[in-house]
Amino acid sequence: MTKAILLSVIWLLPAQAQSPLTVVSAANYQSIVSPGSLASVFGTSLSNVTQSAQLEASGQLPTQLGGTSVTFNGKEAALVYVSPGQINLIVPAGAPAGTATVLVVSLPTTTQGTAEIRKVAPALFSSNGAGTGPGSILNAVTYAADPFLVETLENGGDDKRTRLAVYGTGIRLGISSQVKAQGRTDSGKTFDLSVEYAGAAPGFFGLDQVNVVIPAEADGLGIVHLSITAETVTSNVVDFTMSSLPTNRIGLAGLALSSSIIAAGDAVSATITLNAPAPAGGIMVRLSSSNDSIARVPVFVTVPEKALFVSVPIQTTSPVFSQDIEITASTSGVSRTATLRVNRSDAPSLSSVALDPASVSGGASVAGTVGLSANAPLGGVTVALQSSAPELQVPAAVVVPFGKNTASFTAATSPVADIIMAKVTATLDGVTKTASVTLNPLFVLTLTPASVAGGSDASGKVTLPDVSPAGGISIQLQSSDLTTARVPASVSINAGQISGQFTISTTPPVSDRTVTITATYRGASQSRPLTVTSGLQGVISKLEIAPATVKGGATATGTVTLARPAGAAGIRISLSSDSPITVGLDLFVTVPAGQISATFPIRTSAVASARTVTITAAAGDSAKTATLSVN
Repeated sequence: MTKAILLSVIWLLPAQAQSPLTVVSAANYQSIVSPGSLASVFGTSLSNVTQSAQLEASGQLPTQLGGTSVTFNGKEAALVYVSPGQINLIVPAGAPAGTATVLVVSLPTTTQGTAEIRKVAPALFSSNGAGTGPGSILNAVTYAADPFLVETLENGGDDKRTRLAVYGTGIRLGISSQVKAQGRTDSGKTFDLSVEYAGAAPGFFGLDQVNVVIPAEADGLGIVHLSITAETVTSNVVDFTMSSLPTNRIGLAGLALSSSIIAAGDAVSATITLNAPAPAGGIMVRLSSSNDSIARVPVFVTVPEKALFVSVPIQTTSPVFSQDIEITASTSGVSRTATLRVNRSDAPSLSSVALDPASVSGGASVAGTVGLSANAPLGGVTVALQSSAPELQVPAAVVVPFGKNTASFTAATSPVADIIMAKVTATLDGVTKTASVTLNPLFVLTLTPASVAGGSDASGKVTLPDVSPAGGISIQLQSSDLTTARVPASVSINAGQISGQFTISTTPPVSDRTVTITATYRGASQSRPLTVTSGLQGVISKLEIAPATVKGGATATGTVTLARPAGAAGIRISLSSDSPITVGLDLFVTVPAGQISATFPIRTSAVASARTVTITAAAGDSAKTATLSVN
């Protein structure tokens, strides 16, 4: 199967009639989808035509196709294909996780359903479009379909291992390092496939691609069942077939040492690996050492029949000075080399690394020290340094001078928003030592309470790790929603004081809202969430419509009544109907401050037959319904 044919299978998926309206992944037909993924909508009377999309002049997919449009929580979806029973589309990017309201509009019909959205929803395509059986999988270099070999001669360089391109959807938003691939045979054998790429397939809307490396152990396994796990979610299972590498192509793949640096007199293990299990009689490999008097190796080693590797010990003796020894394995014109550093037995080793102080405010400096087991020889000793966090910066190395057994260095830190435990790792000749430092924020922001009823005040507090300096300091404040929660521009902490407080004024929102309060000082920011509740639970006591029956084209009047008078800001009531084609409503009606009710017009359209429409009035967690008959 060529790449073009495979992708055409993915692009136009077979219809699977379902009713009522359902939204599923276009790859495996599971009920979970993710933003930017390919999804299918099944139902009845979804479109008046059957039509496939053509790219617009902008190079994008259309959001209306054959008079049909689809929205997720009001956001339009790009369309791939529409028909009366099925729509293929791209779930809108940025759609939040949770249950989304899906609305399919194809005048005069409007169909509503829901979709379950998660950050990732890995699903793999199959060549038959059913989400099972042979997968939509190609050789990532040649684009050839299976059966595959563990090596691809067309690969550039020495690494001939086969890479497969596995096509799916719902994967691109996952953390790349947390995308895993696993193969399984009918006999129960399982093995991991290294993932080299996981993300959007270049040039295709909604299509994702995972590039995996076929391990030598997969040689000749026949049918392999493959699954992809993105973060903690595992996909459906699809298949591919592995053939056996020809005997004349089985040979040396690698040489690895159990340690690249050892002390004189110690032994190290050398592992020789093949690109596929050894054929009958095994494979003989020649070994050599660039200095056999220091690192002795056997001249020949045999990888046994059906084995992928063999390990042999290498014994060392004491050199006059530390040396790098080249160990080489070769067979059938292929060679692999590994370097072994053999240190003198009396050479100084790394004994310690320390940081002082062990806890600082982000932005301050830290003193570091490395120590050796003995004084450094002529020329000194270079110790490599590495930090575990970008907020802690250390030099790449520090030199212990001749005749000394310690050396100092300075580590810089950056301001942090929260407490961070950072670590410095010192390395010398394969020996590592670590030391930790706690980086504290320049201040701590707290809100009390964390949830407040709209119209009430909350309190904010900024606390320093030490008393404010002479002249005091000013910390800037910001609210993400000034309509719901307001803060002063700044809060001051006077000299000698350790904290400062401020008031957060709130206004009742239509529904519960979470507002982010942010404090900023010397380039460092801290944010805390404040939940402002609407306080509207049970506020609507009834909804009435008069008259209860009208002729299409006429207008009725709705009256919403509260259980108690509206507060100083009034109460905004949202309005909706289950047939927006038949009944037209304003989006909201407001009950003024001190009042207990409000009226709103209900506009109707002419109908071919009598209909009963349900009208809903809602505020926060409170809602009431009433019906209107339209003749």
